[in-house]
Amino acid sequence: MSSTRRPEAIAESVLEAKAPAFSTEEATEFAQRAFDIRASAHPLASERDQNFRLRGADGRDWVLKIANPAEDPEILDLQTHALLHIAKADPELGVPRIKTTTDGGFFQHIEGSHRQGAELLAGPIAR
Repeated sequence: MSSTRRPEAIAESVLEAKAPAFSTEEATEFAQRAFDIRASAHPLASERDQNFRLRGADGRDWVLKIANPAEDPEILDLQTHALLHIAKADPELGVPRIKTTTDGGFFQHIEGSHRQGAELLAGPIAR
């Protein structure tokens, strides 16, 4: 986290910033391009990010999480590494698993956006 920004200022900006507003078509195109997943997309409710439930052509379910542009990248990194640690420590635990991008990363920036990016999660999905 940058030492020039107070944590309160970051939290306020994330809570005040508008959530991303991508269409289901954009979500499916992005999932295919960034994660090599052919799927249909259905919007999920979210407080400050934008989430889609993806139903893969192979029947697998995924959650595409598009981060709020005001989210601190270090927070996203922390969330990602916490899920990776849990998956390694207890592979049987029913928590979402992160799918790597086509280039082997955990987070893919969205073209045309300076600060938005997305990750793909597999695992228990509330219905």
